[in-house]
Amino acid sequence: SLEDAIDMVTRSGITFCLICLGGYVLLSVYIQSSTSEPLSCWVQKYWKGSPFVVNHYKQTSAILEEHYREAWGLTNDAGAVEANYLGNLHISEKGLDWNDCRDLDTATRFGAYHRLVRNLSWSERDLRPAQEVCLQADRIQGPRCRPFFAVVDTAIRGERIEFVREFIEHHFAVGFGHIYMGLNYNRSIETERVKIDFYEGALKHYVDAGLVTLSVCANQTDAHIKHLRHGNSTFWIARVDFDEFVVPVATESIVPTLLPLTGRYQQVPLQLKLSRFQYGSSGLTGYPA
Repeated sequence: SLEDAIDMVTRSGITFCLICLGGYVLLSVYIQSSTSEPLSCWVQKYWKGSPFVVNHYKQTSAILEEHYREAWGLTNDAGAVEANYLGNLHISEKGLDWNDCRDLDTATRFGAYHRLVRNLSWSERDLRPAQEVCLQADRIQGPRCRPFFAVVDTAIRGERIEFVREFIEHHFAVGFGHIYMGLNYNRSIETERVKIDFYEGALKHYVDAGLVTLSVCANQTDAHIKHLRHGNSTFWIARVDFDEFVVPVATESIVPTLLPLTGRYQQVPLQLKLSRFQYGSSGLTGYPA
């Protein structure tokens, strides 16, 4: 009868759900006992939900607060960094890292490139003038030929120069052709002018090679507005914070995914919103070699 069929389906569904729940519990116990990582880390590694993700690195909470206090002056009357600015990121029970997940996948896929670049002099780099990227005129609104296919828009203040180079090199490695970087300082203040001169000197090779454009900005919003003036130099702009790294999930480059999505307004997505994953020190106690 219909009632019997419904009853059978209901009992089957309940049994299936119980089996799934039991499997989840067993998998969670196995993963945490064998890797010391919570199950959420595995979900984070293997379920991305988009063709690329943004990996957000925060080191330790103590270092982060010190950096925000010194670089941005984000403190309250008591001298503590404003909690609402730090956001609702998870801090582990030890109070050290933003989470306990280890970002070994990105390190494995792009670490070799970083090690190679660190040991390669500028005279050894085979730098050639970039050729324009041209797409079919009937699928593009605006100039069909542009200097770059995709660029990065960011701003920095008080960042260690080795981290700046790492940010730059990573985004070149995954397919971006140029980086517009705002220096969040004031030239009229002597101490800040020294910082501007330092970054301009340290990044001179990138600028001379046409890989990076530096500009002095009053704040992050000012930097983004200045960088939008270069909108017709590219088909895609990734606006990210300095501690955010765009990482393709299934490929080694962003280009194969973005190319079919490049076209006229209302025919293709106007923008892509990427999943973001929070990382602390990835379980490391020192900088990798």
